[in-house]
Amino acid sequence: MSFYEHYDLSDADALVYRDARAADNLKWWHKRSGDRIAYWAATPHTANAPELRIAIPPAPDMSFPSAGSYLRHWYGERYVSIGFTFDHGDVGLEPGEAIPLPPPAPAVRATVRQC
Repeated sequence: MSFYEHYDLSDADALVYRDARAADNLKWWHKRSGDRIAYWAATPHTANAPELRIAIPPAPDMSFPSAGSYLRHWYGERYVSIGFTFDHGDVGLEPGEAIPLPPPAPAVRATVRQC
C-alpha cells in the first residue's frame, strides 16, 4: 500500500517515504518469519547510502536515504548490498527486437574487475 501512497506526496517526500517503507516492510517480514531475505532492487535503493544523491540533468537532483541505509543501521554488518553487471550480450527492446551490447574496452574491463 505504501507504494501507492507515495504518489500522493511531493517528489522529494515521496523518495524518502518509499525507501523508508520498503525497509520497514523488509524488517517486518524478517521479524515475522526469521528468514534470511534477498532484497532485489536497483542499486541506489539497496546501497548503504544515508545521503544518496542521484543527478540526471536537466532534472533536479534527487536526494534521500536509501532503503539499504536503514537496513544497515538496523542489521549492521549483517546487511550487505551486492552490485553486479554484465560483460556483453543483447538487450531486448520490443518483442522480436534486440540490440547487441559489445564487451567494454580492455581499459574499462580492467577497472571494473578491480572494484
